[in-house]
Amino acid sequence: MNTVKNILKFGIILLLGFIAGQIAVGPFSIYLKIAIFILPIIGILLFLNPMLGFMILLFIRPLVDPLRGYYLVGGLNLLGVFSFINVLFALYVLIRAQNVRLFPENIKWFYIYLFIAVLSIANSSDIGMSFLFLMKLISIIALFLLAYNIPESLDDALKIIKVIFLSSVIPIAYGIYQLITGVGVQAAKLGLLEGVSRIQSTFSLSNGFAFYLGIIILLFVLRQFYLHRKAENAVNIFIFTGALVCLVYTYTRVIWLSTLLSLGCIAVFEKKLRKWLIILALICIPLFSGEILKRADDLINPPEYGTNSLEFRLTITKELLFNAVPKHPFLGFGPGTSEDVASKYTKFNIVPHNDYIRVLVETGILGFTVYLVFLGKIFFYLLGLIRRKVNFHANAVFLGILMLYLISSMGQNIFLYISGSGYLFVLMGLAQKMNDISEADKEEISV
Repeated sequence: MNTVKNILKFGIILLLGFIAGQIAVGPFSIYLKIAIFILPIIGILLFLNPMLGFMILLFIRPLVDPLRGYYLVGGLNLLGVFSFINVLFALYVLIRAQNVRLFPENIKWFYIYLFIAVLSIANSSDIGMSFLFLMKLISIIALFLLAYNIPESLDDALKIIKVIFLSSVIPIAYGIYQLITGVGVQAAKLGLLEGVSRIQSTFSLSNGFAFYLGIIILLFVLRQFYLHRKAENAVNIFIFTGALVCLVYTYTRVIWLSTLLSLGCIAVFEKKLRKWLIILALICIPLFSGEILKRADDLINPPEYGTNSLEFRLTITKELLFNAVPKHPFLGFGPGTSEDVASKYTKFNIVPHNDYIRVLVETGILGFTVYLVFLGKIFFYLLGLIRRKVNFHANAVFLGILMLYLISSMGQNIFLYISGSGYLFVLMGLAQKMNDISEADKEEISV
């Protein structure tokens, strides 16, 4: 029997070696080759040490966006593999773990949204795309459940937050490189932004990179409240500075505004933050006022030919509301179909840059209402804990991160972008776990 097992093991090794050799000499980019070799290692770690595997998964998430350019079958790109990994990993953890919770309070309404999204497939013009988008929805639920069920203590939760924060080192470094060399995404062909390089780092879009940087900036605030070692604070400040510089040069107005308002939201509760925001403003205004004015000029003086981004957002929103939504008002056109709907009912062939309109178009009034209730429940949950002084500092920042998402969603496609919405669901899962632990043990976070 042992001889048979050894023969099988040897055969598997030979097969894997042959596959690895074909990948190594095949016509693939070095980025894809590295990804293919690393994926099995991550899979092994996920099962051997769920906590470590989960942290590695979160750390590399900002680095894998280029994989969306490689397709496996149909419309499934290699990046979609990570959605399957999230779901499979969550199933493994939930089956294996003790005292697991499948329905934490703050995710219940999203289960209802998922159910409505499934029903809306009946109206879908692209069943394949709808099922792929459903996998994304299931994936972010999996991330919430993993973030809630894996940490066993407050320290575990803070370690995961630390990993998310440190995951920005490589994207920020590459963003600075793009800024210096001018190899980012080119912006407008006319006006003050003519020829300007909008950095996007390891992300496919500047907008996605900007939202991620907004989260990193807010997590810097959280870490300042709970970490007091000078060496680590120096690293935190270095990352924060890099994130701020990169955020400015993404030229993403909505994220600029939502990050500022989110910091202001935290400052409402945290008096110490107010003076630092004033100091930061006095430093940043002289340094970056020219870049900010470039983006303001696009709104004040629209290009002679074409339209500016604000006019585009208002126009596509109006046309979808009046032309498309009445066709399927209750269940919408099906998940993942907003781009196809826009091409049929508006003059634009692109997804609406507004997540609320996207949800309304794809899942109708029912899905839209449940989605708003889901977000509202988390908002008032965090606000209630802040008023009761439960994990006061952490919940103030978590509320700020939620505000970043709520405001950014008015002018971006964050819900579609798993690199953005995925981190939001992880952090909201961690928020509930940290609060549940504190409520049970009657303890405040200490590091």
